[in-house]
Amino acid sequence: MRYPCLVPKRLCKTKICLEIEPEGLTEYGEPLPSVAVERLCNYQDSAKTVFTADKKQVQISGTALIPGDICPELAVISGGKAQVLGMERRIFVGRKARNPDGSVNYTVQTAESLHKEIVQAQVVPRKDGALQGEKFFVDASEAAQGRVTLVHDTRYARRLYYHPEYQFHTGSWTDEKGKTHDGNPNAKGKWFGDWQAGGSKAEFAPDAFREFYRRLSGL
Repeated sequence: MRYPCLVPKRLCKTKICLEIEPEGLTEYGEPLPSVAVERLCNYQDSAKTVFTADKKQVQISGTALIPGDICPELAVISGGKAQVLGMERRIFVGRKARNPDGSVNYTVQTAESLHKEIVQAQVVPRKDGALQGEKFFVDASEAAQGRVTLVHDTRYARRLYYHPEYQFHTGSWTDEKGKTHDGNPNAKGKWFGDWQAGGSKAEFAPDAFREFYRRLSGL
C-alpha cells in the first residue's frame, strides 16, 4: 500500500546535520559510536522567557520534520546533537512515526492537528496553563501499530475530566493566594467528547487524515 508522505520534500529547505547517539554499549563497555546524518528538513523553532529565583532564562526549542527514515539501522532516536541554522542543539526527543506496515511516515500529524484543534477550542480547564500546555502532548510510542494518544500528564487531569458537574472557571478569577488566572471560556469536563464518536466534531480527525492523504500523496 502507498502511504502519504506528510512532510513533502519541496517544503524541506533547511539543512540539518545530526549526530545520533545509539542506545547501548560496545563489548568493552563504551558508548556506541554516533551516527552522522545530513538532510534537508522543515524546521520550526520557538523561544520563551522563564524567570527563576536567580535570573531570567530564555528557553529555545525546535522541531525538525524530515521525510523518510533517516536512520533505518536504529529502531529509535533518543538523543544526540543537531547543527541547524548555525547553532548546535541537543536532541531532546526523537520520533519515528510509522505506518501500520512498520514503514516510517509522519501520519502522526493528524494527531498533532487534533491536539492543536482542542487547544484552540479552549475547552480544557485552565489555571496555570499546564493542562493544555507542556503537560498535554501527542504520545506516538505506538504509532507502529497505527495508534497515537493524546495525553494529559498531570495527577489531577482524570479527576477534572470525569467530573463535568464541576463549575469550571470560564473567565478571569483570583485564587485564595490572590493570584489572578485566565480561565478558558469553553472549559468543561469530558473535553474530548466533541471529537469522539457521536460528538459535534467527530469527523475532524478522519477528515484531517483524508486531507493529508489527498493533498500530500498526489492522489
